[in-house]
Amino acid sequence: MRSVSIKIHYVDGTFPEFAVPVDEVRALYRTALIDLTFVEGKAIPQDPRMGSALQNYDDWVRQFGSTDGTVGHLIIGGFPPFAHPEIAGQLLDPDWRGVAAVYTGNELIQSSPRLCFLQTCAHEIGHMLNLPHPDNGSLRSYDSTMNQLEERLQDVASCWEKASAEALEQSASGKPDYFSPPSEPLSCYPLSLGERVALNTRSDNRFNPWKSNFEQQGQESGSSSSYVTISVDNEEER
Repeated sequence: MRSVSIKIHYVDGTFPEFAVPVDEVRALYRTALIDLTFVEGKAIPQDPRMGSALQNYDDWVRQFGSTDGTVGHLIIGGFPPFAHPEIAGQLLDPDWRGVAAVYTGNELIQSSPRLCFLQTCAHEIGHMLNLPHPDNGSLRSYDSTMNQLEERLQDVASCWEKASAEALEQSASGKPDYFSPPSEPLSCYPLSLGERVALNTRSDNRFNPWKSNFEQQGQESGSSSSYVTISVDNEEER
């Protein structure tokens, strides 16, 4: 089982009720045979959008890359960039995949924090591990954590049932499924077979944060951001 350490950095004073649901994110990635270790990171003094001297998180990306480039870094921030208020999360350095941000001030995360915050944290960690969005035209038997939220059309429980059935079929054919069923139901969508294969068979450089650039196959216009559309009434993405 591969192991990855991720430091979590919270921006001071921005929506303190948001804490990364590390147990559920860890449980999701363990189904793909990836062991995540979460470590407490630095407190970031101020949200760049709140008038700080920092104009964005570039200074933090440079700092982490020069002093702490052996782990991934997940920043739990406040508001998304002014120009893109719809963004819920973002890989901040596609050249190295070392730092991602989740914007808790995003309107839809605020409207449905239990679901959208969890999903966005899991999704952005996938980008740090070099998983892109699936190709828009690809046919999938179930929806993946790495789909953008508005592209997930099935309920979570059905997706896990289909993922489990596919893994059994894969194993019965003598091929590795890289799948360990969760011990209890998860709110996150599963990782697809192709994503699990990539996580387990890629070289260390193509897998670990900071080791290579982001392979953006399947990204719309090269974007690595997560755009969110949900139905707040029943907390289902559409």
